[in-house]
Order: sequence, then structure tokens, then C-alpha cells
Amino acid sequence: MKTSRKRGFAILIILAVIATTSVVLATQLAAVDNQSIMAVRAAEEMKARDVAEGCLEAAEAYLQDYALEDTRRDFDALLDPDDTISTTVDNFLPPTGLLPNNLGVLAIPPGVNDQFHQYRAFRVSGQGACFVRFDDNSDDSSTHAAFERFTDAGEGTGADLPQRDRDRAMMITVVGIVPDRSNLADLYPRAHAVASLTVLRTLPPVSDDVSIEAGDTANLDGSICGDQAGLIADSVTGGACVCGMLDAQLILGSQPPPDCAGCTTCAPNTGSSVLAGPRPNPNVEVPEYGGYLSNESFGLPESSGNNLGSTSVCKLFFRDDDTPTPGFPGGAGSGRAQVFLWDSFDTNAQTTLNAKFGGSAVGVPADNCTNITSDPVPAPCNWPLDGGGVPNGVTCAVGQSGCWKLVAHLRDGTGVADFDPSGGAAIPELASTANPNRGDHFEAKTAIPNIANTAKTWANFCGGCTGCGASSKTVTHLSTPAAFQVGNITAANFPSPAILIFETNAADPATNGTVFGGGVPDVAVDLGVAATAKLTILANGGVAVTNPSKLCCPTCSCATLGAINGGQCDPESANVIALDANGFAIRADGNCDFGGAAAGLVGRIDCDTIVSNNGDCFIGDLVSHEPKPGPYDCPMGGVPATLFCDTSSGICFKNSANLRGAAYAHSNICSNNNLSFSGIMQTEGSIGWKNNGALLGQIIAEEHVGAKNNNQVTFNGIGGSAAQGIAATIWIDGMW
Repeated sequence: MKTSRKRGFAILIILAVIATTSVVLATQLAAVDNQSIMAVRAAEEMKARDVAEGCLEAAEAYLQDYALEDTRRDFDALLDPDDTISTTVDNFLPPTGLLPNNLGVLAIPPGVNDQFHQYRAFRVSGQGACFVRFDDNSDDSSTHAAFERFTDAGEGTGADLPQRDRDRAMMITVVGIVPDRSNLADLYPRAHAVASLTVLRTLPPVSDDVSIEAGDTANLDGSICGDQAGLIADSVTGGACVCGMLDAQLILGSQPPPDCAGCTTCAPNTGSSVLAGPRPNPNVEVPEYGGYLSNESFGLPESSGNNLGSTSVCKLFFRDDDTPTPGFPGGAGSGRAQVFLWDSFDTNAQTTLNAKFGGSAVGVPADNCTNITSDPVPAPCNWPLDGGGVPNGVTCAVGQSGCWKLVAHLRDGTGVADFDPSGGAAIPELASTANPNRGDHFEAKTAIPNIANTAKTWANFCGGCTGCGASSKTVTHLSTPAAFQVGNITAANFPSPAILIFETNAADPATNGTVFGGGVPDVAVDLGVAATAKLTILANGGVAVTNPSKLCCPTCSCATLGAINGGQCDPESANVIALDANGFAIRADGNCDFGGAAAGLVGRIDCDTIVSNNGDCFIGDLVSHEPKPGPYDCPMGGVPATLFCDTSSGICFKNSANLRGAAYAHSNICSNNNLSFSGIMQTEGSIGWKNNGALLGQIIAEEHVGAKNNNQVTFNGIGGSAAQGIAATIWIDGMW
């Protein structure tokens, strides 16, 4: 009996040990599983974003094609295809053929089965699925006169009617879902990752009848042509030929029959009236500018929720040591600069930098760098260097992120052989090593220091680079004055596509002085005309293109850009029309000077002020965010009709510029000598237009427009912004 009790006791001990061991083992396995699951989930979140962006691109293309097919219709048929509000099964749904693999109509959240929660779902083969719907913006309280022709019964009362549109503006919502599932009811409830994108797309209407609308007097030396044409003003002085209906007091000028000399087409003047009277004033809306680090700068115009962790585009941050933030290496006046790279593969920047620096990593947020969508985007932290020029710590303040990893410190001597303090093989600094360069050039060498996964190279980190690793002169930090030179970047020596951010000391009087051809820019661009790299340039100061350069934005389509040379930038030529300027080329808090060196810039350009001269070629919108009337002169020869340009302007086209897109400004827009323009020109200030300008599109000015010397306006009911599909007319409040 005693033996039996001892044996049973021993068995109990053994079972207890086995149980304890099992618990420990299970805990260890669970930890491993959790880490694996986190990595899988991060990848799935990125895939869901990619699915959403791909479906959004298709929806935007469909909307633009619909809008341009007939520029005189609203979007009622997109919001309510059967034109019956009470029949809700089709409301707010895109067509079944928008994308392949239509899955039918599903609700988000599931079970809420009404018109305001229904989406059309599409399978994205091998990836997941996307849910798409259209919505109207709140346009029923607007009193804008231009919307009256789109106002049907029940619209414009002040009470929102979501199934009807009045302003040719519509919201697109796309939800990307991963993974794909055979049971459609499980797609959303059992999704591992969901990415939702909502954008507002505006394609303003055209006038049905007239090419020029003026709230005051119109004074024209040129012609108004087109199968729409026409003019409305209080009174008209001048105009060699005014096609179409004239609703104004004709003081001096010519309104000939439909055969208008010099006009390819000419609308009849049926319905003309010479009675004067007040006209509605235009309401110009200039795209908002949220700063060079706003979230939309890292995606499409007017987008939100852009993920810095996306590996499709590299992000490099160049920061001058003079930037007035305490503790930076070199200090004010050192003439040095830091270069940071966004680490899209770091799932926890705090853990990574604590492991690298121990107690010298201070205040680092636990950011998951694979998914950061904040607005504005965070700035780099402070990375001090030891006496050998190697990082020896990191300190983060509010609004900064350890996801930005220091990869170079320029102009502090030749590149350091091992710039990564972690153990393992030496990883050199991404700076030039040969004298006399003294480390002033950034070089995309094969290995990348200080990132979470140092096994990554440019070939598999972000974008792509066919020849990275070789010595090259791409971005240079200059010694005096403190500024950056962007030059000789190609897809063979630099990761592409890429977003380059430049932060300099705005208080430094030697920089941020790009003022209509004068001063020294913070960022000087000399890319050459190879145009093989796809870039966005963001700056807190001024930007100047100093030598002939071509640039294609990361989200732009530029297959024909290489065929555009010199005078071949006619905005109505086939090679220019084929370019898709859907994204940002340059965004700057300061002034931008192109000076005849823009040999083909594809993408929207946002600057404080903009000056163009001698054959510049722009494909995409130009936006000046300088308050009116604009601080700088754009001489127009003292002509009374354009005298305001001689003292104040925000956008200045001096000589022979070409633009396919739009020009927006709060301040004056002035054009002198041979501007070729296909698009829309609008400002809250005034517009001056002189000497042989050819415009196919629209002019809107809240104040005055002065036109002088053989300008021709052609209006045929189409045309407008290449980037936004804005239709064409002339709309002026106060034309001299």
C-alpha cells in the first residue's frame, strides 16, 4: 500500500511538471504566433490600400470620361441612373462594368440595407475586393448663378437632395478589403484589413451660350471664336471679331455674321441684345494649400489618408542643419545637412531604435512605420553624431517620428565607412567618399544604414533602382548660401519613384529668396531632359529650375514626355494630350522660378508665387497661394488695360510659355507675349493678357481683365484642365 501511494504521488509530480512545461511552451508559441500574425496583418493592410487605390483610379477615370463627353450636363444620372428618386436600388452605385468581376450590391455595415449604405462590389483577382459608391456634395444651398441651368425641381432649395447634382462635383468612396472570400457575405465582416478612401472630384460646368462673361466693361483687341463663343458684359469696347450671341452695350467693336475672319468655327449671333445691365459675379475657389508636409502632398491632389508606409514610392527628407530646432548636429551656420529615409518595413520604431541605441533613444513613439496616415505627416527626430560622424542616439519631440532613419550627414567630410552603430557588417554612409567632394553629395549606395531590416537594398526597399550603388551626383548640399541642388537624377542612379522633402531655415536671409528671377532658391533643380526618374519635390522654401529639366510626378503617366522638345510643347499636340498630370510635381511654401528651364514638367505645381519665362512647358495645374493682389511686378509695358500687372502679380508668364492645365491664384495672373494655353485661368484678383496669346478654355477673374494686342479666345464647349477635366468658357467680372 505504501509503495502504491508513493507511485501515485510520483505520477502527480510528473503530470504537474508536464503541465507547467506545456504552459511555458504554449506561451512561447503564442508569442511567436503573435509576431507572425502582426507581420502578416501589416502586409495585408498595405495590400488593402493598394486594392482601394486601384479601384479609385478606375472610378475617377470613369467620372472624367463621363464629364468630358458632355460638358453641359450635371451628374444626376450617376447618382440616380433610373432618374427615379423613390426607386433606390440603383442610387449612388457605379455601373456594373466599372471593373471586371462585378459581385453585386453589398452593404457597409452589413445588414444596413438602404441606399445610403449600399456599395457595388468588385473582385480584384488574387488580391481581395473593393466596394465603390458615388455621393453628391452638399450643393443645394449654393446661390451661384452658374448652377441655375443644372437646377431641376426640388433642387437648390437649401434642403440637401443627395440624389441630384447641381455643380458637377461628386464624391467617390472606395473600400479595399483583404482577403478575397468565396462567400460574399463574409467579405467585410471577416476582413483581415480594410482601407477606405474618399475623394471629391470637381469638373466645373461650361456656359451654354457665351465665351466671355464680364461683370463690367470688356475691352478686346483680339477675337472670340468657336461654335459656342459669345460674350456677356455691361459694355464692350474693341474686339476685332466677337462670334456668337452678344448681350452687352456695344460701344466700339465688331459683331460680324457667323463667318468671322481668322476663326475656324463661329457661332451665330442669334439672340443678341445691346441692353446693358448687372451681371452675376463669379466666385473663384482656389485649391487650398495645407503646407509642404500636408498629407495630400504624398498622394493625389485633394486626397487624404495617404500612407507613408507604402513601398511603391520612396520618401527622402533633406534637412539643413541651420533649421532652428535644438540639438541638431553641426548647428546653425555649419553648412551641413541630414538625409533621412522613411523606413516602410519597421513595424515598431521605438523597439528598433531602443535596440540600436539603448538609453540614448529618448521619446521615440512606438510608430508602426508601415501604416502612418497622419496630417500633417511627422518630421524626423534629432539624431546626434559622435566625434567620428556616426549616429549615437535619437531624441524625438512632439510631431516627430523615428520612422525617418538617418542615412547620411552631408558636408562633414568624406562619407563614413560604417554609419550604422548596430552590430554586423559595416554599412557605409550614403554620401560621397571621394575628395574634394567632402561628403556633400547624396549617393544611393547598395546597402542602407539604420533601417530595421538592413538586409534590404534599394532593389527591394521602395520604388526601384537599376544602377544604385555606383558613385553619382544626385542631390548636393551647397556650402554658401545653404541650399540644395537637385541634379542628374535618373532611374538608374536614384530610387524611383520618389518624394524628396527639403527643409531649410526660412529665417536665413541668404535663402528663400526666389522672387521672380531674383535671389537664391532653397532648392535649385537641374534634372536634365532624360526624364527617366519620377519625382515630387516638396520644400518649405523657394524652388527654382535653373537648367533645362523634365520631371514626371510619381502618379503621373509620361510615356510621351521624351518626345516633347523645345517648341513641340503645343498644349493641343498629341504628345502633350497623352500625358496624365494626376499628381504633384512641386509643392513649396516659398516662391518658384522656372525662367525658361521647364522643358516639360508633368504634375501640379503649388507655390507661393510662380514666374515663367521663355518657352516653359507645363502639363498640369499651376496654383499660387500668395494673397491678392500679389507682391511682385510682372511688367507689361505700362499698357493701361494691364497696368495692375506692372506692380503686383502672383503668377507671371513673361514670354512664350505653354500650359495644358489650369492656373489658379488668389492674386493677379499676368501673361505677356505668346502664351499658348489650353485650360482654365482663374483668380480672386485680376488678369492681364497681352500680345498674341492663344487660349482654348476659360478665364475667370473676380476683379478685372485687361486684354491687349491680337489675343484669340476659342470656345467650343470642351477643353480645360488636363489634370481635372475642367471645361471651357470665359467668365470675367470687370474686363477693361
